[in-house]
Amino acid sequence: MQELKRRKLLFSNHQIKQSIQKLTITIQKKYANKKVVFCPLMTGALPFAGELFLGLPKLDLYLTYTHFTRYLNNKPSNLGLFKYKPNRDEILNQHVLLVDDIFDEGITIEAVKREFLKMGAKTVESVVLFYKDYGQATKPDFFALKVPNEYVFGFGLDSNSKYRNLPDLYKFE
Repeated sequence: MQELKRRKLLFSNHQIKQSIQKLTITIQKKYANKKVVFCPLMTGALPFAGELFLGLPKLDLYLTYTHFTRYLNNKPSNLGLFKYKPNRDEILNQHVLLVDDIFDEGITIEAVKREFLKMGAKTVESVVLFYKDYGQATKPDFFALKVPNEYVFGFGLDSNSKYRNLPDLYKFE
């Protein structure tokens, strides 16, 4: 916990929740009158997905999840693998909304998106809570807050497997 003394607040829990509420309005308009497969990417997306899911009561949502990791033997990789994915019947001819905590390089979301399209999804779009915009070619379809291109943690994002449960978003000073 000593390292938490060097943290700087980027967004309070109140600011995060307000941005999620604004995001729900956009998503409800986009998917009005459509059935949507709501698919969080585990595990960091859990806090955001819960807030977002409950903010979409007007939509016809089918809830599933996927677990894709780019960490193999505790080392980052550009390949990655699925620890769990929905079966083809859940995805086939459906509009899928991938929900993730942060969009950094977009490698994870793009890999999952490709797989779900191969499985026969009608559309696959992504929504993320935090977006690091540093000119990368791919971008999320929806995002709530832009964050600096620095290491951030809290509200589902970890630092060395800790601090996912902090209600605010921080960076180290």
